Amino acid sequence: MEYKNIIFDVDGTLLDSYTPYMNALEKAVYKFTGNILDDKTKDKLFHMTNDEIMKYVGVNPNEYEDFIEYNDSCLNVNEVYLYEDIEELIIYLHNRGYFLGINTSRNIDEVYEVPCLVKILKYFDCIMTCDKVKNPKPDKESLIKIINDNKLDIGKTIMIGDSINDSKCAINSLCKFGLASWGARDKSIYCDYYLNDVKDIYKIIKKEEEN
Repeated sequence: MEYKNIIFDVDGTLLDSYTPYMNALEKAVYKFTGNILDDKTKDKLFHMTNDEIMKYVGVNPNEYEDFIEYNDSCLNVNEVYLYEDIEELIIYLHNRGYFLGINTSRNIDEVYEVPCLVKILKYFDCIMTCDKVKNPKPDKESLIKIINDNKLDIGKTIMIGDSINDSKCAINSLCKFGLASWGARDKSIYCDYYLNDVKDIYKIIKKEEEN
């Protein structure tokens, strides 16, 4: 299979962000609902949009803005890092003319709040955030919009992510999916390619470059 277009999820794929974000969220949920999050619930919340999170944990709609403000105050974005070898990979792909896209459940402001992520955004051709679609992942709308807006051949496109939402989004779009196991909380998620580490992405690309 030849891949010319590579679409990346952000959290758990490009960014090692689970611990700082979940620690902050845990404090905010307890303050506003009195509930304590277990690990299974945190794994589920990690890939939701802010609106989905607040509805799921039962935050009063009148307190949404206060919840987000408090959650942000508990978060230190300087504790969020790119996974090892990600920056090198992205530059490699960009320099060789691959189409690079982002498909994330973050909104656009959240994308630009993390310094290490901002550093590599210039290499991406498309940044799809949850506030640009009506139905974010796991719905296929975001990925289909990337494909259509950029006139991509879906047969030459692969999406790489770490969650069931990413997998479903790709499957529903008839797009190949690579599981970023370095960030996946569930290693059994359906995928076309099981990626043990970031460097495994080179193996897919090398096959394409050899053709």
